[in-house]
Amino acid sequence: MSVARALGLLAMFLSLALLVVHVRGERQRCETKIVRMELRKGELRRAMWDLQSRAARLRSPRRIVESTQTLLAGVMEPPLETQPASGPKERVARREP
Repeated sequence: MSVARALGLLAMFLSLALLVVHVRGERQRCETKIVRMELRKGELRRAMWDLQSRAARLRSPRRIVESTQTLLAGVMEPPLETQPASGPKERVARREP
């Protein structure tokens, strides 16, 4: 085997080894990124669950009534059941004989 062939073979093995090291490093970076994304996915699912349960609480009939009463307090007159009876009364015309 000549020196040129030996150097060529050594160069090929060296480039192959560098390629393997580079691919392994890239694989490790990708795996780390996948793990981080999976953790973030879990965090986002928890946040989504919290927001959905909060929205459900806000849409409950009791909460809608409470928020409506809070918003309309002082803007509108109270319902008829709570109004005092001292309003204008209807007069009936009487005929005198």
